[in-house]
Order: sequence, then structure tokens, then C-alpha cells
Amino acid sequence: MLPEMNILADMGTEMMWCDIGGPNKTAEFASSWFNRAMIQGRQVALNARCGLPGDFDTPEYAQYNGVQRQKWESSAGMDPYSYGFNRATPLASYMNASAIVTTLVDIVSKNGNFLLDIGPTANGTILDIEQQHLREAGRWIKSHAEAIYDTSYWVVAPEEGQHIRFTTSQDAFYIHCLIRPNATLTLSSPIPWVEGDKLTVVGGHMHGVEIPSIKTGDGKRSV
Repeated sequence: MLPEMNILADMGTEMMWCDIGGPNKTAEFASSWFNRAMIQGRQVALNARCGLPGDFDTPEYAQYNGVQRQKWESSAGMDPYSYGFNRATPLASYMNASAIVTTLVDIVSKNGNFLLDIGPTANGTILDIEQQHLREAGRWIKSHAEAIYDTSYWVVAPEEGQHIRFTTSQDAFYIHCLIRPNATLTLSSPIPWVEGDKLTVVGGHMHGVEIPSIKTGDGKRSV
């Protein structure tokens, strides 16, 4: 793999994403690549599948249970069994829009990236069912983009269970509910909320609508 990796490096690659194991020459490659990038004033990164610990981990068809301080990336296919097209996979088994969105929000809230594989057919065609799910997910993501893109993780994992996630930006704190909430949502996690803060809906038909929020007697926040 060393000649191929050097070719990619010479093309100006900034991120080397390997999927190799066993004996390798990654240390030899990385020492040259990192030193050249430093001289050129460029930042480069290596994943954890190149034979070295790497700059970021890449779990496959898996996600971490909690926030990770080190950047990471989860890869998965819309086909739950294969990255490539598998004619034996039932159409109903492909990842739907809801699964794409909730997976993305979960990973982003834990300081990760989501690498989603489509797996086209041999002639490059994307299955209709995949196109439908991707477009539906895309509409939701576009509508809620400010709560996902250019955000960071919140340092405290949610204490409310598996359906609440947090992201932050320089001027906002975002609360994601992965299921339809009840009329009142109560949070016990420590969040950056103080009296006078405004809580508004992001995305959907209620985008921009301000909703009331209070601090309860036991220190929890209800919205």
C-alpha cells in the first residue's frame, strides 16, 4: 500500500483513511507525510486503521455510548449487512430517513462524524428506495442545519436517557429529542440555561417559534 499512499499524499491529500491490517509501513509513510505537511504549513490527519493509533477512531456499524473528547467517525451502509449492493437484502431492511437522521444527531452530539455508504449497483445506479430515504433525510437536515453543522458536543452526557442529545455553537445551545416529546419536556442535566434565556424551535413548521421554559423547584428545566 505504501506506493499508493505516497501517490495520494503527493496529490495534496489532507486526510488518509485506511482500512488495512497486518504488517505495514505506515510509520515510514507517516513520518515523511507529517514532516512535509508541517513544512508546507498544512494540517493532515490519519485514521486509526493504518497500523498506527491514528488521529481519530473509525468504528464500523457502531457508535459510542458517550461523548468522546477525541474526534471520531462512524461508518455504516444504508444496507445493514453490506457496504456494496447486495441483491439479497430486502428493500424494507435499508436504513430509512428516521434512522439516518437520528444516527447523525447521535454521532454529532458525541463529537463524531457520520460516514454513510450508499452502495450503488454495478452500473452506478442508486436504488429508488435509497433515493427516497436520502431525500427525506436531506429535507430534515436542511431544515435543522444550524443545530448540526458547525456545532460541537456538550461536555456533559444527557441524564434523561437514550432520547435526548445536546449540541452547541458559539451563541446557542441545542436540545435534540429523538422521539416525539410530550407536551412538557423536563431536563435534569446541567445545561447553560439562565433566567431570561429564550427557547425557540429549530426547523419544521414551527421554526422560530418561541416556547416557554422554566426552572422547577428541584433545579430541573422544563420546556
